[in-house]
Amino acid sequence: MASPTILPNLWAPIFQVTSTGTSPNAAGLLRATRVNIPNAMKTVQIDVSTGGATSFRVGVYTDTPTGPGTLVAQTVDMSGVTAAVVASALAVPAGVCWMALQNVGGASATLRVATGANPLMIGGDAPGSNTINNQWQATGQGSVMPGTFPAPTSRAGQFPLMFVQAT
Repeated sequence: MASPTILPNLWAPIFQVTSTGTSPNAAGLLRATRVNIPNAMKTVQIDVSTGGATSFRVGVYTDTPTGPGTLVAQTVDMSGVTAAVVASALAVPAGVCWMALQNVGGASATLRVATGANPLMIGGDAPGSNTINNQWQATGQGSVMPGTFPAPTSRAGQFPLMFVQAT
């Protein structure tokens, strides 16, 4: 079943969120989740819960059979200094892709996160681990979003809560 089209200038979460929480984002941490964007988007929004002397970038990676592929778009630096809802222009194409967030600054900050399952995620951990994964993450990625998504160092169930705005 295809996702419904979002009317111009309206906002939507990148996947249906069952609950939210907060999670620290260390310097260099890169997180990605697989999404199906119903139509082209023009803006992305994140929620900084507890600021730190840092910045974030949101990026879009291609979808490959084994996970996120090549970086196709990214935002400018988004301030993580104070608790605030932060938005930036980002051209997100319609279709399946991987939305990613990286702490490109030098300190940790806490973001609002989605804690429910993402039905589009590829694979999971062994049954019985009681882990619902909605993201892949790679640590130690520095201050520049990598052009190709690195091998994930872990999976977790706390992807930063993101909303996108339709064109």
